[in-house]
Amino acid sequence: MLFRSMRIKILLFLIVLFSGVKAQTFTNTYTTMNVYFNNRPAVQYPIIAIDTITYSVNPSVCPATIHDTDGNIYNVVQIGTQCWMKENLKTKHNSNGTAIPSGLTNFAWGNATFPACADYNNDSSLVPIYGRLYNAIAAHSLNLCPVGWHVPSNADWGILYSYIDTFPDVSDLTGDYGSLIGSSIKEVGITHWASPNEGATNYWGFSALPSGMRNSGGVYSGLNNYGYFWSSSINSYGGTVYYKQLYFDKSTIVMWEGSDYNSGYSVRCLKD
Repeated sequence: MLFRSMRIKILLFLIVLFSGVKAQTFTNTYTTMNVYFNNRPAVQYPIIAIDTITYSVNPSVCPATIHDTDGNIYNVVQIGTQCWMKENLKTKHNSNGTAIPSGLTNFAWGNATFPACADYNNDSSLVPIYGRLYNAIAAHSLNLCPVGWHVPSNADWGILYSYIDTFPDVSDLTGDYGSLIGSSIKEVGITHWASPNEGATNYWGFSALPSGMRNSGGVYSGLNNYGYFWSSSINSYGGTVYYKQLYFDKSTIVMWEGSDYNSGYSVRCLKD
């Protein structure tokens, strides 16, 4: 069948499956419709080939904000079915009220066998923007995040990846995942990221920041250049911990498995 070249008038029936909302009929005059799947390029279809469009509206399952034991308030973003903190964790207390030691010397940090946190370069003025850095012992404790929230596992990160990009290879545990993922969760601009902040769109509102890290020798590095985020997953073969890394000069996100327990990275909590 030949498609008509003239503009056509068509009724699109949108059935909204949502409590208290009735089905509605909208009338528009177009010849084609752009169909988007997540953040992928549009596919254009002739409207003459479309009969009905049915969709369901899911109410948000995420709170607008949450707070930790110290009273810090965090904005929340919903991406797919997940609720993520859109800011790095800042707390100096676990959700059960126990203090997380901070201000450790380089020697004490590198030899800690207990949960610990640090302000980058021991500068507390950076905390409101970049949050605190936590060693893996703190990140893997059950009480670091607010009640009802947790440090995301590799599987949790994989769900995020798969929602943003339809076909990421989440089986590759040290994968350099596509630019669609890394670019769409980095904060836009060079206020906090160093130039060029390659590819950043922050399409999903995750607002990842380059908070740097503290290595197992206590040395700080990477502020404004790299963002490191803990996973709660452990490499059972090497006894090391998985983490994610974002770059100022790359649009990808990389999952690494080689971190030891005395490295300090940022934490983004995920709703249970």
